[in-house]
Amino acid sequence: MNQINELSVSDKKVTLLEDGKKVRYAASDIQKIEFTDLKNKERVFVHAFDYQKFLIEQLYDGKIKWYRSYRANSYDGSVQSADILFKNGIRQVLSLLVNNRKN
Repeated sequence: MNQINELSVSDKKVTLLEDGKKVRYAASDIQKIEFTDLKNKERVFVHAFDYQKFLIEQLYDGKIKWYRSYRANSYDGSVQSADILFKNGIRQVLSLLVNNRKN
């Protein structure tokens, strides 16, 4: 079971614990959040090119940059994600409904 809600980190407002108190920050004021989740997996959330109002998860950083954005389903509130690849300033959103191999 995944006990980390990615929406709590990638939302427009991020709540952090500082000295035992909850402090809310605008995601646009945070450059990077790094933490180890409950499954001992390193997680990094950053700002990326077109995504300045909220944070997205950085999965790979090399010639091609791979990110995952999270959002809440408007019907039932479940967490949905979309993978985004960046190479030389070109953005490609991966989708089940698009033939990504051609792109």
